Amino acid sequence: MAATVGVLLRVAPGAGEAVAKELDSLAAARPFEVGDAEKLGVLLEVEDFPSAHDLIRDRIESIPGVLVAWPVYAQDDSQAVPLMEV
Repeated sequence: MAATVGVLLRVAPGAGEAVAKELDSLAAARPFEVGDAEKLGVLLEVEDFPSAHDLIRDRIESIPGVLVAWPVYAQDDSQAVPLMEV
């Protein structure tokens, strides 16, 4: 994977568990709780930023119960530099 994107989701009241289950079915997504019943975090590991955009727009935002998805973190892993080489 070459890009990592963190997304904050606002979900309808009572929909968090169903949304998390649906996110679990997406190979590139790892959902996690953020301490609020109406919000979820999801970490996307994708090939590039356009792939993340498409995944958010076409799949995640169409999950029943997802009200809005905000990308809050983005890292281009292909540009990562090791802290030290052995």
